Amino acid sequence: LGVFHAGDLECGSATFQSSCYDFTHIVEYGDIFDVMGTSSYYAHYGAYHKFLFGWLSNSQVKMYNRQTHLPVNIEPIETNTPGIKTLRVPFEPTIDIDYITDSYYIEYRRPIGYDLQIYNTLGPQAFDGVLIRTDGRFSIPHGTDPPGLVDSVLLDLSPNTNSQESDSTRVVLPKDQTYYDSSHSLAITPTFLGDNYATIVVG
Repeated sequence: LGVFHAGDLECGSATFQSSCYDFTHIVEYGDIFDVMGTSSYYAHYGAYHKFLFGWLSNSQVKMYNRQTHLPVNIEPIETNTPGIKTLRVPFEPTIDIDYITDSYYIEYRRPIGYDLQIYNTLGPQAFDGVLIRTDGRFSIPHGTDPPGLVDSVLLDLSPNTNSQESDSTRVVLPKDQTYYDSSHSLAITPTFLGDNYATIVVG
Protein backbone atom coordinates (compact mmCIF):
# COMPACT_ATOMS: atom_id res chain seq x y z
CA LEU A 1 0.00 0.00 0.00
CA GLY A 2 1.38 3.38 -0.96
CA VAL A 3 0.94 6.53 -3.02
CA PHE A 4 3.16 8.51 -5.37
CA HIS A 5 4.33 12.10 -5.07
CA ALA A 6 2.16 15.20 -4.77
CA GLY A 7 3.09 17.72 -7.44
CA ASP A 8 1.78 21.08 -8.55
CA LEU A 9 1.05 22.45 -11.98
CA GLU A 10 2.80 25.62 -13.16
CA CYS A 11 1.26 27.13 -16.30
CA GLY A 12 2.68 30.63 -15.92
CA SER A 13 -0.15 33.16 -15.69
CA ALA A 14 -2.83 30.48 -16.25
CA THR A 15 -4.22 27.99 -13.78
CA PHE A 16 -4.72 25.14 -16.23
CA GLN A 17 -4.39 24.74 -19.96
CA SER A 18 -4.02 21.60 -22.00
CA SER A 19 -0.85 22.84 -23.69
CA CYS A 20 1.00 22.90 -20.36
CA TYR A 21 -0.51 19.82 -18.74
CA ASP A 22 2.52 17.60 -19.14
CA PHE A 23 5.60 16.55 -17.19
CA THR A 24 7.55 19.65 -18.19
CA HIS A 25 5.16 21.86 -16.17
CA ILE A 26 4.53 19.60 -13.18
CA VAL A 27 6.80 20.21 -10.19
CA GLU A 28 7.25 16.71 -8.77
CA TYR A 29 7.35 17.70 -5.07
CA GLY A 30 5.57 21.04 -5.50
CA ASP A 31 2.48 20.48 -3.32
CA ILE A 32 3.22 21.99 0.10
CA PHE A 33 -0.21 20.92 1.39
CA ASP A 34 0.53 17.20 1.16
CA VAL A 35 3.30 15.36 2.99
CA MET A 36 4.01 13.55 -0.30
CA GLY A 37 4.96 16.91 -1.78
CA THR A 38 7.14 19.44 0.01
CA SER A 39 7.69 17.52 3.23
CA SER A 40 9.33 20.39 5.13
CA TYR A 41 5.88 21.42 6.40
CA TYR A 42 4.81 17.91 7.51
CA ALA A 43 1.30 18.66 6.30
CA HIS A 44 -1.66 16.31 6.27
CA TYR A 45 -2.11 14.10 3.22
CA GLY A 46 -4.41 15.58 0.58
CA ALA A 47 -7.94 14.25 0.20
CA TYR A 48 -7.13 12.11 -2.83
CA HIS A 49 -4.25 10.41 -1.05
CA LYS A 50 -6.34 9.89 2.10
CA PHE A 51 -8.97 8.25 -0.09
CA LEU A 52 -6.39 5.95 -1.71
CA PHE A 53 -5.19 4.90 1.75
CA GLY A 54 -8.75 4.07 2.78
CA TRP A 55 -8.81 6.81 5.42
CA LEU A 56 -11.83 8.39 3.75
CA SER A 57 -14.93 6.30 3.12
CA ASN A 58 -16.96 6.46 -0.07
CA SER A 59 -19.57 8.53 1.77
CA GLN A 60 -16.92 11.15 2.62
CA VAL A 61 -16.03 11.61 -1.05
CA LYS A 62 -19.00 13.38 -2.62
CA MET A 63 -19.38 12.82 -6.34
CA TYR A 64 -20.56 15.91 -8.19
CA ASN A 65 -23.89 15.46 -9.94
CA ARG A 66 -24.13 17.46 -13.17
CA GLN A 67 -27.92 17.06 -13.18
CA THR A 68 -28.63 18.87 -9.90
CA HIS A 69 -25.87 21.51 -9.47
CA LEU A 70 -26.66 21.56 -5.74
CA PRO A 71 -24.19 23.25 -3.37
CA VAL A 72 -22.00 20.86 -1.39
CA ASN A 73 -20.59 21.46 2.10
CA ILE A 74 -17.17 19.96 2.74
CA GLU A 75 -15.58 19.72 6.18
CA PRO A 76 -11.92 20.47 6.95
CA ILE A 77 -9.73 17.60 5.81
CA GLU A 78 -7.86 17.58 9.14
CA THR A 79 -10.90 16.76 11.32
CA ASN A 80 -11.83 13.22 12.34
CA THR A 81 -15.55 13.52 11.65
CA PRO A 82 -17.87 11.43 9.43
CA GLY A 83 -18.95 14.26 7.11
CA ILE A 84 -17.99 14.99 3.51
CA LYS A 85 -14.26 15.75 3.22
CA THR A 86 -13.84 16.27 -0.50
CA LEU A 87 -15.92 16.97 -3.58
CA ARG A 88 -14.92 14.91 -6.58
CA VAL A 89 -15.76 16.51 -9.94
CA PRO A 90 -15.27 14.03 -12.78
CA PHE A 91 -14.55 15.16 -16.32
CA GLU A 92 -13.81 13.56 -19.67
CA PRO A 93 -10.55 11.66 -19.18
CA THR A 94 -7.41 13.33 -20.48
CA ILE A 95 -5.03 10.65 -21.72
CA ASP A 96 -1.47 11.07 -22.95
CA ILE A 97 1.59 8.83 -23.17
CA ASP A 98 2.88 10.35 -19.92
CA TYR A 99 -0.33 10.72 -17.91
CA ILE A 100 -4.05 10.07 -17.46
CA THR A 101 -6.43 12.16 -15.35
CA ASP A 102 -10.22 12.28 -15.00
CA SER A 103 -11.30 14.18 -11.86
CA TYR A 104 -10.85 17.25 -9.71
CA TYR A 105 -10.73 16.80 -5.95
CA ILE A 106 -11.73 19.90 -3.95
CA GLU A 107 -10.80 20.15 -0.27
CA TYR A 108 -10.86 22.64 2.58
CA ARG A 109 -8.06 23.20 5.08
CA ARG A 110 -7.98 24.79 8.52
CA PRO A 111 -4.89 25.50 10.67
CA ILE A 112 -5.39 22.33 12.72
CA GLY A 113 -2.80 19.81 13.89
CA TYR A 114 0.08 19.40 11.44
CA ASP A 115 -1.36 22.11 9.21
CA LEU A 116 -0.93 24.70 11.95
CA GLN A 117 2.75 24.82 10.94
CA ILE A 118 1.75 25.98 7.45
CA TYR A 119 -0.39 28.73 8.96
CA ASN A 120 2.39 29.86 11.28
CA THR A 121 4.86 29.99 8.38
CA LEU A 122 2.75 31.35 5.52
CA GLY A 123 -0.04 33.16 7.34
CA PRO A 124 -3.82 33.16 6.78
CA GLN A 125 -3.51 33.58 2.99
CA ALA A 126 -2.71 29.88 2.74
CA PHE A 127 -6.14 28.99 4.18
CA ASP A 128 -8.40 31.68 2.71
CA GLY A 129 -10.02 29.41 0.16
CA VAL A 130 -10.22 25.84 -1.12
CA LEU A 131 -7.64 23.65 -2.82
CA ILE A 132 -8.21 21.87 -6.12
CA ARG A 133 -6.16 18.91 -7.32
CA THR A 134 -6.40 16.53 -10.23
CA ASP A 135 -5.89 12.82 -9.86
CA GLY A 136 -3.89 10.75 -12.30
CA ARG A 137 -0.59 9.05 -12.92
CA PHE A 138 2.26 11.16 -14.25
CA SER A 139 5.75 10.09 -15.26
CA ILE A 140 8.37 12.76 -14.54
CA PRO A 141 11.70 12.01 -16.28
CA HIS A 142 14.65 13.47 -14.39
CA GLY A 143 17.67 11.63 -15.69
CA THR A 144 17.21 8.53 -13.58
CA ASP A 145 15.50 5.19 -14.02
CA PRO A 146 12.76 4.81 -12.97
CA PRO A 147 11.42 8.35 -13.46
CA GLY A 148 9.60 10.27 -10.77
CA LEU A 149 5.94 9.39 -10.37
CA VAL A 150 3.15 11.78 -9.38
CA ASP A 151 -0.50 10.82 -8.83
CA SER A 152 -1.88 14.08 -7.41
CA VAL A 153 -1.42 17.54 -8.95
CA LEU A 154 -2.29 20.78 -7.15
CA LEU A 155 -3.62 23.60 -9.33
CA ASP A 156 -2.29 27.13 -8.86
CA LEU A 157 -5.50 29.12 -8.43
CA SER A 158 -3.72 32.47 -7.91
CA PRO A 159 -1.20 32.25 -10.79
CA ASN A 160 0.07 35.81 -10.74
CA THR A 161 3.25 35.61 -8.68
CA ASN A 162 6.66 35.50 -10.26
CA SER A 163 8.22 32.24 -9.10
CA GLN A 164 7.19 28.64 -8.55
CA GLU A 165 8.22 28.86 -4.91
CA SER A 166 5.99 31.88 -4.35
CA ASP A 167 3.17 30.47 -6.49
CA SER A 168 3.09 27.23 -4.53
CA THR A 169 2.18 29.13 -1.35
CA ARG A 170 -0.72 31.08 -2.92
CA VAL A 171 -2.83 28.39 -4.50
CA VAL A 172 -6.25 28.58 -2.85
CA LEU A 173 -9.46 29.61 -4.61
CA PRO A 174 -10.92 32.39 -2.42
CA LYS A 175 -14.57 32.85 -1.47
CA ASP A 176 -16.81 34.01 -4.34
CA GLN A 177 -14.09 33.62 -6.93
CA THR A 178 -14.58 31.11 -9.73
CA TYR A 179 -12.24 28.69 -11.43
CA TYR A 180 -13.39 28.14 -15.01
CA ASP A 181 -12.41 25.04 -16.96
CA SER A 182 -13.67 25.81 -20.43
CA SER A 183 -12.37 22.56 -21.91
CA HIS A 184 -14.70 20.57 -19.63
CA SER A 185 -17.47 23.20 -19.27
CA LEU A 186 -17.01 23.48 -15.51
CA ALA A 187 -17.11 26.43 -13.10
CA ILE A 188 -16.13 25.91 -9.44
CA THR A 189 -16.91 28.55 -6.78
CA PRO A 190 -16.59 28.48 -2.99
CA THR A 191 -19.51 30.57 -1.70
CA PHE A 192 -18.91 30.18 2.04
CA LEU A 193 -15.83 29.57 4.20
CA GLY A 194 -16.31 28.91 7.91
CA ASP A 195 -14.57 27.18 10.77
CA ASN A 196 -16.51 23.95 10.29
CA TYR A 197 -17.17 23.71 6.55
CA ALA A 198 -16.93 25.34 3.14
CA THR A 199 -19.73 25.50 0.59
CA ILE A 200 -18.86 24.70 -3.03
CA VAL A 201 -20.99 25.37 -6.08
CA VAL A 202 -20.12 23.70 -9.39
CA GLY A 203 -21.83 24.70 -12.60
